[in-house]
Formats: sequence, structure tokens, C-alpha cells
Amino acid sequence: MAYDVKLEKRIDQVISSWDVEVVKKMMFGGLGYLIGGNMAFGIHHNGELIVRIDDMKGKELLKQPEFHYFEMGGKKSMKNWYMAGGLALENDNLSRLLTLGRDFVLNLPPKK
Repeated sequence: MAYDVKLEKRIDQVISSWDVEVVKKMMFGGLGYLIGGNMAFGIHHNGELIVRIDDMKGKELLKQPEFHYFEMGGKKSMKNWYMAGGLALENDNLSRLLTLGRDFVLNLPPKK
């Protein structure tokens, strides 16, 4: 299944102004964006954004429509992983979510 190429273009436009190296990699049936070897965000095969966010901020964002925990097999999979689709990706909210994902992984040790 292909990922959402329109969302990829929107993400690429946002991150083009960042002063940090972001590497794209095929994963999760979609596309992952890695910083320092850690995935910060990505495009799930269903067209939603996967994003790693501090849980306190993530729980606040759960109040938004179409923002939910990242689940695999019907279970909450990993701490700090969330998904956003539809209304949650409109306007400036995409940029805000990408920035939260970037900032989260910049606080992690780089992977080799």
C-alpha cells in the first residue's frame, strides 16, 4: 500500500527550513523521517501522520479531533507515539506537530 505523497510534499516543505538533517526511510508500510537515527515522525500507509511527542503534550493533543494513540494490532504500541489525520493535519497544525516530533527526538541520544 502506498503512503500519502501529498502529505510527504507538505512535510518536506515544512522541514526544508530546519537546520537539522532529516533522513527519509521506508518503514511501517509508509515513510519515516529520522533525526540522529531516531524516527521523529512519518506517514503511515493509511495517510495519517505518526509523530513522537512527549506524553504530557500528547495527552493534551488527544483532545483534538482525529488525533489518537498510535496503535498496532488494536493495542497502544509504544510510549510517546501518536497519530494524526484529517482535521489534525490542517493549516499550521502540521508544522506544530512536526516541530514537536523534531524537538522530542533531539533530546534522545543519536543512534549509530
